[in-house]
Amino acid sequence: MIENEIKTDKSDIKSDKEALSIAEFEDLYSICRSTIMNEIKKGRLKARKVGTRRILIRIEDAKEWAKSLDDANP
Repeated sequence: MIENEIKTDKSDIKSDKEALSIAEFEDLYSICRSTIMNEIKKGRLKARKVGTRRILIRIEDAKEWAKSLDDANP
């Protein structure tokens, strides 16, 4: 479980972790796995593959992604 504090814009994630799993990112941003994978594939969301199957999204990359959504919809 992630110990974090999330503001309404979700760009102020406070966590003791450095990265989120896809499942954690899904829960945090309330979007489905296929949308996350599409965002990664299109290059809008940076992710790192760890091992052969696990994908992690750094907290900083999650914040950047959320900010880009805010910037696109003023």
